[in-house]
Amino acid sequence: MLEKAGAIVYTPRERDAQTNMFVVDNDQPGRDGSYIEDNVSGSSWQTDNSRGFSMPLTTLNDGIQPFESGTLRTIPTTQGDNVSRVTWAPRITSPGNYSVYVSYATLPHAVSDAHYTVSHAGQKTEFHVNQQMGGGTWVYLGTFYFEAGNSAQNYVTLNNKSKEHGVVCADAVRFGGGMSITERNLPQVSFSTDSTRIYTYPKGPTSRLPRQLEGARYHAQWSGLPDSLYRSNPEGSDYNDDIRVRPLMLNYLNGGSIYNPDTLGAKVPFELSFALHTDAGYLRNGGIYGSLGIITSKGDKGELEFRSGLSRRASYGLAEQVLTSVTSDLSQVFDLDWRQRDLTDKNYGETRLPQVPSMILELLAHQNFTDMKYAHDPNFKFVASRAIYKAMLRYVAQMHGQNNVVIQPLPVNSFSASLVKGKNEVKLSWSPTKDSLEFSATPTDYIVYTREAGKDFNNGQRTHGQTSLTLPIESARQYEFRVTALNDGGESFPSETLSIYCSKGHRKGNTPEVLVVNGFYRLSGPARVESDDSLGFDLSEDIGVPYDYTTAFTGKQTNFERSAMGRDGINSLGYGTSELVGKVIAGNRFDGVSIHTSALSSALPHVSVSSMSQSSFVATSPSLLNRYAIIVYMAGKERDVKHNLLSYKSLPTAVRTSLQYFTQQGGSVFLSGSYIGNDMTSADEQQFLQEVFSIRSPGRVANDTLEGVWGMNAPISLYNRPNAQHYHVQHTDVLEPTSTTAFSAFSYGKGGYSAAVANIASNKYRSLVLGFPFECIQEESLRKHVMKGVFKFLLPKD
Repeated sequence: MLEKAGAIVYTPRERDAQTNMFVVDNDQPGRDGSYIEDNVSGSSWQTDNSRGFSMPLTTLNDGIQPFESGTLRTIPTTQGDNVSRVTWAPRITSPGNYSVYVSYATLPHAVSDAHYTVSHAGQKTEFHVNQQMGGGTWVYLGTFYFEAGNSAQNYVTLNNKSKEHGVVCADAVRFGGGMSITERNLPQVSFSTDSTRIYTYPKGPTSRLPRQLEGARYHAQWSGLPDSLYRSNPEGSDYNDDIRVRPLMLNYLNGGSIYNPDTLGAKVPFELSFALHTDAGYLRNGGIYGSLGIITSKGDKGELEFRSGLSRRASYGLAEQVLTSVTSDLSQVFDLDWRQRDLTDKNYGETRLPQVPSMILELLAHQNFTDMKYAHDPNFKFVASRAIYKAMLRYVAQMHGQNNVVIQPLPVNSFSASLVKGKNEVKLSWSPTKDSLEFSATPTDYIVYTREAGKDFNNGQRTHGQTSLTLPIESARQYEFRVTALNDGGESFPSETLSIYCSKGHRKGNTPEVLVVNGFYRLSGPARVESDDSLGFDLSEDIGVPYDYTTAFTGKQTNFERSAMGRDGINSLGYGTSELVGKVIAGNRFDGVSIHTSALSSALPHVSVSSMSQSSFVATSPSLLNRYAIIVYMAGKERDVKHNLLSYKSLPTAVRTSLQYFTQQGGSVFLSGSYIGNDMTSADEQQFLQEVFSIRSPGRVANDTLEGVWGMNAPISLYNRPNAQHYHVQHTDVLEPTSTTAFSAFSYGKGGYSAAVANIASNKYRSLVLGFPFECIQEESLRKHVMKGVFKFLLPKD
């Protein structure tokens, strides 16, 4: 949110959960890709006398400082178009999203507009980086999708064109966060002849975790900080060093800037420090433990001012804004009395050492079950994060003499992507989302992002305030779209991803049209156990649905004894296993429509595909739906259960009404989801399932021990365990036919319980309902095979 509002944000730990990492550098030009220099006549890259980055040959130990181990390259700038450039082309082993970091040295004649270009899966994004600050460390540019291999479309370039006379510097470029490379062990102490202690660090193991999960102490070393900052005491523990290095890292990075003058450092003008913590503590009465703010009003030597001359009491203003915003927003959005505990002045290193206003927010108590019910839910995380962002915005604005602020908008809703009849065009439309808490969060413009299948999204097209946009498209190509809302406060989070495919016969109107509807919006924490004697989270029943992904779990809880509250160790409430430590677990990425469209376009290239959000679908008049031969409705893991903070019905009333009308007009339906049967429990809901689809659900199956699904003469593997690629299904519906016109079409295992029902409704329409999400079929070739078989049944004359 802060970055989408225009802020520069630095995290003292690795931000990227991508477990792969590729570093391309001039010192080892072929290690993880290709390093290439292109020189024009009279201008060439030269090795500078300054030290630069070099990738450790094995692991990183205390004797290695990577940004002091290599060389770097420089070149004088030019104002013309005849430029020299460096290209870093990674050799990507697995396609996916990778954060891109560049590095350079801040030299005496550095320029403020070094021109980098990131080419990512067919798209190019340009950056102008101020090399007069931030040298000798990793500088984050953004996160982008890269294809596998040494693709000609995946690279970063830097040229020497600038508006200024000076030099441009090139060093290493990093793609992805990677796994731990820092080896640690306890120090061994020996003594010199004069009895001076000598500390040596023998070779030890790495954490074997993604670097995103490692502490600031290790990231500081990897990021080029002097070892005196991350190893302040040779006898000290890594834990203590980790706490201490966070503020020291900030002071080093903003040293020499207007906020930390007369100090050596990287000159980056960071103006506040914020540490988000959870607290120890619990309440036996089931109440909310709540939020606590911590500041330190005096420096190490009792100073009442920062080096900039600003009073240290400015930290009070920051903390008061944050606590007030968090308490107010959480209470209003979730209709609860969120507890604001206190704002306290204490001597903590994270608030005493920074040379800028700083605070610790103890948002909630990780020992308190009621707090953790909220903490695990992505909706709660979003509201809490937005409250913190708004408080920071107001604080910074006030410090700069601005009283009126504009809050960035919420994501749009009611998104649709519909092919235009008789034309190679798509019409995109959406609606703004009103923020009941912030009048200023009203969109004034929108950005539409587009990509072709297999490529990355482009840099977007503004609509000049319009809530619709018609774009030209080419036949026989799949396109995907996202929309963001925009105002003077910044850019919203993106919408869901919709997708279309225009067949070659679409313009003549002689090919079937299909509508794919996204009905999977659920975000949730895990299932809960709450009784007089038991308390906890049951990950075996439901691990929940993260937003995008999570690394929050260590394993399944084994101790549920309420009486063990407050204890430590194996006998404590919440104690559990460790099989999920370090695992990236995929959640709802709101891109299932693209998977359906891809299967449709590859299996049935003569069929045209449009798509809609659920809210757009139910708002579409029945007459407009009649253009479609088939509706594909994806319910995913939509499920209305008590551990959801918000309601997520698999088939809400309005959806049932639209689907029923569509079938009454002769339209066919392909429906899939994990809880279509078990989430529809009322008499009206059961009647709908039987009357429209001829199905009932007598139970469910646990997927973690399931070998797979059998259907269309093929074994089908599902994503049924936690993984980083795609959300997984833990339980799926057993679906059985309830009429003579219906029959079982798939089974769980060969000859097992029925997993799908096909229905021929008196020759008026046909339906096929899967008891599992179609998009959870692992193999692309099998998704194509299944989709082809489904449509052979739904469109028998096609």
